[in-house]
Amino acid sequence: MQAPLPHWTTNLPRPVPAPAPAACRYNAMIKEAKIVARTGGGLALSVSFVVTEGEYKGRYAFTSYGLHKNGLPYFKGFLQTIQLPLERLSELEQILPQFTGRRCAINVQTDKQNP
Repeated sequence: MQAPLPHWTTNLPRPVPAPAPAACRYNAMIKEAKIVARTGGGLALSVSFVVTEGEYKGRYAFTSYGLHKNGLPYFKGFLQTIQLPLERLSELEQILPQFTGRRCAINVQTDKQNP
């Protein structure tokens, strides 16, 4: 461990980090998946869920996965979670109906901007 800088006094109180937004894990069912255009260009898979238990039962939740170089690892992880094999991204449009009805666990989180 390096020594503190000369102007740093170790007895000063350090700021307390803001708490992370509360997130709870709930079972959900996929209602719809569709390919959408992103505002900044490119495509994404937009997925809507219906929460099937807990205080949010019957409520909708939404997410999207960018279909670009940086987003593909998350998209592939999602496909593994819902156990939907996809050999080629070019086949995605053909298998969209297979998303509906699949079950998974999702994190329901309060709005980060306005908790």
